[in-house]
Amino acid sequence: MASSASTLEIEAGYVVKMMLQFCKENSLPQTFRTLQNEYQVLHNTGDSMDTFIANINAGCWGAVLLQVAQLNLPRMKLENLYEQIVLEMVELGELDSARAILHQTQVMGVMKQEEPERYLSLPNRRSTKCLPPNSSTVSPPG
Repeated sequence: MASSASTLEIEAGYVVKMMLQFCKENSLPQTFRTLQNEYQVLHNTGDSMDTFIANINAGCWGAVLLQVAQLNLPRMKLENLYEQIVLEMVELGELDSARAILHQTQVMGVMKQEEPERYLSLPNRRSTKCLPPNSSTVSPPG
């Protein structure tokens, strides 16, 4: 009796992506990030593209930021997104949120270090920085 041995070859990147998917589905974000960084394999699948787009269109920025945190996006794209969120928060009068994003996020901290002119040119940045914590309006610089 002749035995036939079957061999299945699977690309290593595919195996890592399957492991990343497992980590994501089982709420293992630290393991997910470690594997992604160690193997330099991107796994940029969102939970639901429709939900993601709906959150953007509805201005549900907290949900958008949670989804974006799982992605490995280029620095400039992240900075553009955070800048847009800050501008919308200021426009809506959500100054505490805008202030928190400006001063407490890694993305904006990197922008402040790498592109200080861009960071300082954010409209109303000085106004939001100087406003008392309970203020709800932005007055034009004058």
